Amino acid sequence: MEVISGKELSHEIKETIKAHNLQNGLSPCLAIIVVGDDKETLLYIGLKQKAVTEIGGTTKILSLPADISREALLEKIAELNQDDSVHGILLQLPVSDELAVYQEEFLEAISPNKDVDGCNPRSR
Repeated sequence: MEVISGKELSHEIKETIKAHNLQNGLSPCLAIIVVGDDKETLLYIGLKQKAVTEIGGTTKILSLPADISREALLEKIAELNQDDSVHGILLQLPVSDELAVYQEEFLEAISPNKDVDGCNPRSR
């Protein structure tokens, strides 16, 4: 039985993507929507930023207040869907307790073409 190193495999995948991006002049941009300021969430976001940087991409962090309205969050998602400079969108979960009831609606609002986590039902 062959033992696979997840760390080595991850490194190989990132290097392949980075080489592809360089060869094709690509610099993908990942937009990360963060609702609230949970310290653990911010640490996790930092790891995602690092991974995007490792493949030659950039991140756009939208730090939104925990009390943002449902409508305002949907508007931000719609703006990112229309922004040609953004190639992927990630809604960091969980959202605030007040917005949790709308979580599926937010995920469905992310364009399947930009749904990094594959949470939109049309992406599955």
